[in-house]
Amino acid sequence: MGNAKVDVLVIGGGPAGSSLAGHLARQGVRVLVVEGKKFPREHIGESLLAVSMPILADLGVAPELEAGGLPRKLGAVFVWGPTDQPMTLRMPEPGYAFQVRRAEFDDLLLRHAGKLGAHVWQERWIKEPVWDDSGRMCGAVVAGPGDRPQTVFARFVVDASGLFQFLPKKLGLPISTFGPRRVALTAYYTGALRYDQPYADDIISEACQDGWIWFIPLDDHTTSVGFVGDEGDLVGAPQDALELQVATSTLTKQLIAPATLARPAKVRKYTNHTVESPLWTNGYLLVGDTAIFVDPLFSTGVHGSLHSSANAAAGIVSVLEGTLAEDRVAAWFDHTFRSHYGRVREMIRLLYGLHPGNSRFWRNRTLSRIGEEDAEDLVRSIGVAGLDFFAMTGDSLALPEPLRRRIGTNSYRPTSAALPMDSVLDLADEAELEPTLMRSGGRLVPSIILRHRRSRTQEYEFAEHGGLHRLLLALDGERDLQSAVAAVNGDATDQDKIALFVGELVSCGLLDPVG
Repeated sequence: MGNAKVDVLVIGGGPAGSSLAGHLARQGVRVLVVEGKKFPREHIGESLLAVSMPILADLGVAPELEAGGLPRKLGAVFVWGPTDQPMTLRMPEPGYAFQVRRAEFDDLLLRHAGKLGAHVWQERWIKEPVWDDSGRMCGAVVAGPGDRPQTVFARFVVDASGLFQFLPKKLGLPISTFGPRRVALTAYYTGALRYDQPYADDIISEACQDGWIWFIPLDDHTTSVGFVGDEGDLVGAPQDALELQVATSTLTKQLIAPATLARPAKVRKYTNHTVESPLWTNGYLLVGDTAIFVDPLFSTGVHGSLHSSANAAAGIVSVLEGTLAEDRVAAWFDHTFRSHYGRVREMIRLLYGLHPGNSRFWRNRTLSRIGEEDAEDLVRSIGVAGLDFFAMTGDSLALPEPLRRRIGTNSYRPTSAALPMDSVLDLADEAELEPTLMRSGGRLVPSIILRHRRSRTQEYEFAEHGGLHRLLLALDGERDLQSAVAAVNGDATDQDKIALFVGELVSCGLLDPVG
């Protein structure tokens, strides 16, 4: 086999690699996915998130998911905190996601990438990266069973190898780990009961003696049941250890009481980690779990893969087309990736810290005595979505007073009262506009973030020089809203929507009425 040349070489065909390849291929980018295993193959992480649905719709796989008879997840049930009373939480827009068998879901994504024009090589392995004379990665050596190694040259190499972390290990990249080595035990049961409607197909996350248990309905008969904890607390064989933890639960124990074990527990060991060197540099990118992995408590693994790959694909397309400089795109990608996972990690740390368990696992994570300064930093770091989650739990989680005050103050929901069109407005002193980038049409475009300097709990993003940006600039403390709209649009279309939006910004303290 001779050498090959593509625009993008992707290492790994899981959700990160296959979705990246799909995004790129539909934009006409020549992309090759090299996957060491033969799909379908088993994997854990069966519960999707609502925020992933727009990405899956954009890829074009949503119709197949909708038609597949999959359990429709409307939210999550948490059994956590000082009581055994379940908390039922709804999902954000579009209000639902699916529970999936990862073997089938991952295979669907990989096949779909092929349909969109990506080349897919299965049961072949990346052996060595290849560098050009400038020190930029320009491809890799690929080999398969019985094949002579061949070199695939590429403008970009993307490592989507997941926890295998091919490039970080091969290149000796610096990796920070958070907390002790962890374990996930996962088994399948048939005949388990279901929680009450309309929550019957939702994931259940329940605190237990040495960690927490998931309960995920996969169809009318099959349920995925798993345990997440510290490796040092694991006692006995995997199935024995899982049953020991389930026995300390309340809801999960009841639901699987009549069930039959369909597949004994398997063990997966991992660490929560972050690659500390740049995630886009010298011709290569790291996406999904390859770059950052956080505890699966909020089912964020697949979404992190889809989200980072959509961003990476949009960035690659923009660089290949020459519309944005690579260094700017790389810096944006790195910052966005780390910020997203940073918020998730802090949400998980907070939720762990609120469970009043007495075992070593829970004592080592408690935040019951958190101080004022740490509470302030934590609330700022988890962002709008995190604040909404903890505000919705009410008194169920017994928040320490420093956290309760700050979450109550910062989880402010803006009002939607329309302002009169003769209102004169100006940017508030505490408002700031930050230039950045955003995905649009499979590419990146310059954008602006509007946020409050102190609270950082509400922020809005819109295209730079777009209608909303020009409207904000026109609200200069002299013109009324009617005149500002006319200056931007040339007419008064969508006045009602604009008046509502501007009223929301006033309620958030981002715009100030003048006079």
